[in-house]
Amino acid sequence: MVPVRVSDLFGFADTKGGIAIEAKFKSVGYFSNGLAWAKTEVGQVGFIDKNGAWVIDAKYEAAKEFSDGLARVKSGCWTFIDVKGNQISAPSADSFGDFSDGLAYAKSGDKVGFINKEGKMVIDQQFEKVRDFKNGYAAVLQDGKWGFLNTSGKMVIEPQFDSVKDFEKTGK
Repeated sequence: MVPVRVSDLFGFADTKGGIAIEAKFKSVGYFSNGLAWAKTEVGQVGFIDKNGAWVIDAKYEAAKEFSDGLARVKSGCWTFIDVKGNQISAPSADSFGDFSDGLAYAKSGDKVGFINKEGKMVIDQQFEKVRDFKNGYAAVLQDGKWGFLNTSGKMVIEPQFDSVKDFEKTGK
């Protein structure tokens, strides 16, 4: 399904262009893990299933798509929920990234590290910038140069590059 706008409201269309979920939301996200965030006309955000039924009540200020089974939600501050709406404890941070390869970045001030799905800081906040993990590696900026970590937090390529992209899988 694809998000579509009809007049001033959003819903979803199917692959044939038919309306799969009536346009009755102020805004919507994409489906991931079987759920999509949707914003009510009064501005509250929750998650709907592919029938348009509320699965997680619209009680948040904002939300992001599910990634690795967890979604970021904002209710005063950002935190994470699972597909049943259960909140995980996350350390205090200024911002978070999406989960990928079981980890999400957590930034406090000018330092970034990574938390696991239980909300525990597993890679200390020591980097200037990071990219999400992809295929088991995350690019990290340290002392003005980019290198790569594995999901255990081990530096596998020392910071030495001015710019990098993500590791992609290669065909074998």
